[in-house]
Amino acid sequence: MSPEFKTKQATYSGPFANIFVIVIGALAIALSLVIGIVAFIGLATAVLVFGVIVGLRLWWLGRKLPGKKNSPQSAEAADKSVIEGEYQVIEKPNTADDSNQT
Repeated sequence: MSPEFKTKQATYSGPFANIFVIVIGALAIALSLVIGIVAFIGLATAVLVFGVIVGLRLWWLGRKLPGKKNSPQSAEAADKSVIEGEYQVIEKPNTADDSNQT
């Protein structure tokens, strides 16, 4: 190729060709902006939905951890009228009266 061909810019003859190039260029820029905005809104929506899902999952798992307010192991949630402890069932010894009823 000749050096003149590489540096030569395209020239359009007539005012209608120049207006056509300007209109097509403006439409291309506008279309690019619209596609960019739609892509941004779609990505932002996906991030928001993912964040809500992860947040709900962490909240759900956090409810079951000990030391939380609603946890039964918490001292704050313990009912003061209930006494906790272990017990052992002791059976009554057989008496003479019990054998007569059989």
